Amino acid sequence: MPQVRNMEQWQKLGDAFSVTIKNICRTLNVEVNNFLKSDVGILVASVVVYKMIGKDILTIVIYTSAWMGITLMIAFSIFFIHMKKKVKNKDTKEITYQDRFGWDDDLTKTISLCLHIAIWFAFSCVVLGNII
Repeated sequence: MPQVRNMEQWQKLGDAFSVTIKNICRTLNVEVNNFLKSDVGILVASVVVYKMIGKDILTIVIYTSAWMGITLMIAFSIFFIHMKKKVKNKDTKEITYQDRFGWDDDLTKTISLCLHIAIWFAFSCVVLGNII
């Protein structure tokens, strides 16, 4: 099935769906409303919808889930690696902030952050290119 790119194609797809359901009901000698309210009608309508646009819906769901997962992992990585941790001195009750890792200099930390952002941006472009 060709991919749907504009609203007219979606309209034609909807018309084809309604004609398919009408033909099924005519063959079974039942009214459309009664058929769609039954368990079998719901199942048949679901199968028809899946056959018509199932691949597109699955593509959107899979790529969106993958994008959200990668975004959360990168956000956690940035937070864990680049944010300073709070250290409280028990004797003086003074609060200081220290790097979680021993960075050589600020350039290393900046390069690491830029790599995180570049990986996220590249993956987002791949996902967007596959969804659209």
